[in-house]
Amino acid sequence: MSNIPHLNALRAFVVAARHLNFTKAANELQVSPSAVSHQIRLLENYLETRLFIRGAGVIALTREGEYLHQKLEGAFEKIGAAIDEITGLRGGATIKVVLRPFFSSFWLAPRLKSFWAAHPEVNLNLIHALAPETIQFEEIDVAIVWGKGKWDGLESTLLVPGELTPILHRSLAERLGVPQVPADLLRYPLLHEESKLNWSTWFAQMGVGGGMGKNDQIVDDTNVRYQSMINGQGVMLGCPSVRGQRVSIV
Repeated sequence: MSNIPHLNALRAFVVAARHLNFTKAANELQVSPSAVSHQIRLLENYLETRLFIRGAGVIALTREGEYLHQKLEGAFEKIGAAIDEITGLRGGATIKVVLRPFFSSFWLAPRLKSFWAAHPEVNLNLIHALAPETIQFEEIDVAIVWGKGKWDGLESTLLVPGELTPILHRSLAERLGVPQVPADLLRYPLLHEESKLNWSTWFAQMGVGGGMGKNDQIVDDTNVRYQSMINGQGVMLGCPSVRGQRVSIV
C-alpha cells in the first residue's frame, strides 16, 4: 500500500465537502471551525491546488475538490462500516454522552466504576463541551445539560437538583470575614459564569439590592471557576449536590 499522508486532513475535507459548511463539519468532528480550516489549508498546500472556493459566507468545491470528494467519500464510508462491524463483533453497545467537563469530573466519574461493574457490555463515549446544548442532538444518545427540563421534541429526566448557593474557601473567609447575611456578599469578589445573570438573580431572590463588587471576574469554565474559588479569589455559585458532599457555603 502506498503512503497516505494527512489522514486527519483528508477526513476533515470529506466532512466539510459533504456539508459545504466548516462550522457544521466542526460540530461533526468535535473540533473548532478554525481547526477544520487549518486541516483544509494543510491538504491544499500538500496537493498544491485549491479544493474550495470561499465566498462571503458560502463555500463551494472546485473541480479538483469535487473529484477528490467523489473518490474519498466512499472510502471513508467503508472504513466506518468496518469499524462498526468490529464493534459489533465485540458485542458491546456504544453510548455517546455529551456533558460539561465539571459535571463529568465531579459527578459522573466517581460513579463509572459501579456502572461498568453492572454493565460491562456498554462502551461510553464521553463528549465534553462547555455548552452541551449547542451539540446536534441527533448525533448523540444522551445529553446532560443545565436547564429547566423543557426541550421541544426531547425527553428529559431530572438527574440532580440544581439549587445554586454561594461557595467560598476558608482562606477568603479568613481575609474578609465570614459573611453572616446575603447582603454581606456585596463586598466580596464574585466569580461569574458567562454573564452576571445568575448572581443578579440570586441577590434578587434574597431581597438584596445594589451593585456587585468591583473585583468580580467572569470565568466561563466551571473547572477554572471552581479552582479560582479554591484559591480564595472569590465566591462562586455552585450546586453542592453535584459533588455529593458538604462544602463551605453561605
